[in-house]
Amino acid sequence: MRDTFNELKKKILGKFGAHEGLYHLGSNSSADWFLALTGFVLCATVIVLFSVYRFKGVPDDTVQNLVTTTASSTPSELSRDLIDRVTSYYEGRRVELSKLLKTPVSLTDPSR
Repeated sequence: MRDTFNELKKKILGKFGAHEGLYHLGSNSSADWFLALTGFVLCATVIVLFSVYRFKGVPDDTVQNLVTTTASSTPSELSRDLIDRVTSYYEGRRVELSKLLKTPVSLTDPSR
């Protein structure tokens, strides 16, 4: 079975011009690490260049309007009903927590 696989591999690689003297993954650890580092640097470079390209595509007036809008917006008032609902919710949670803290924990004994 292994011989059949090797023969099939030689036939397929032979069609694409692969030779025995080429690099094989795992044969040289230094070359493997260099390949991994090179791949990382290329990916990081592509990401940085794409980010710069996208950032340069944003018009300056859009950024200026965004900064002006967020800086000059007035805060909205909270309604009394909303505040009452929120405080009652947390008050109920406080009461439930105090009940749980006062109740002793009953652990079942798995050996019985």
